[in-house]
Amino acid sequence: MATSASKFDLNAWFADMASQFQGLNPKEPGQWPLLPKLAAALLVMVAVAGAGYAFVLSDVQAGLEAERDREPQLRQDYHNKLGQAVNLPELRKQKSQVEEYVTQL
Repeated sequence: MATSASKFDLNAWFADMASQFQGLNPKEPGQWPLLPKLAAALLVMVAVAGAGYAFVLSDVQAGLEAERDREPQLRQDYHNKLGQAVNLPELRKQKSQVEEYVTQL
């Protein structure tokens, strides 16, 4: 069984890729080879994503941080109100006792 060892010339491949970026006319990007078109499209996508993060998501991130800063106070308020709710029947009983006492006066 004969094996044909086809060697892949990596240097030639890189040279071919680099040659696609030579002599590009920036006024006519539609005539560029495929690799420069893809590289330009990728660059535009990265720029749009970066701008979107800088202008849109940074405000959302600031709002999220502000809400996270409020969380401990809200938790404390919740625990206080929970304690009041647990004692509500006892407080109502005390209220009715006070009302009875006031009506007796």
